[in-house]
Amino acid sequence: MAADTPSSLQTARLFWQRLAPRERAAVTVAAALAGIGLVWGLLLAPALATLRQAERQRADLAIQAQHMQRLAQQANTLKALPQIKTADALRALQTTTQEQLGDAARLTAQGDHVSVTLTRVDATRLAAWLAQARANARASVQAMRLTREAASPVWSGTLSLTLPPS
Repeated sequence: MAADTPSSLQTARLFWQRLAPRERAAVTVAAALAGIGLVWGLLLAPALATLRQAERQRADLAIQAQHMQRLAQQANTLKALPQIKTADALRALQTTTQEQLGDAARLTAQGDHVSVTLTRVDATRLAAWLAQARANARASVQAMRLTREAASPVWSGTLSLTLPPS
């Protein structure tokens, strides 16, 4: 194979020397353009694309970091709350449910698990009730099976909640 290299190089030189000056210039320009295209495609274009995306990614990461900080703050707030017994949590949940949802909700408790059946509850009232249930009774949602009535912000279905253990 080493013997092929000099003859190939000699063949290329001989080919080059046989070209007219105008043809040499055209081949040189074509080779330069091909080299520039390769440098652009393999080195510069990917780097420029990364630079263009960097600002958007930085903004997305900043939003994610803010969200994580809010979640950490919420977790710390919940940790700082005094412990509550299951019976007290259930009473708080019953009171909150009666005040917020009235007859549109029915609670069924079994230990620290509570099933809530909702009938035609407005989305705004449901969201407010969930926030109050979490704050007052320390209830956490384990499962939701809700259906929205057609063309209205009214929900019906069941929620499974867990209260803090005694």
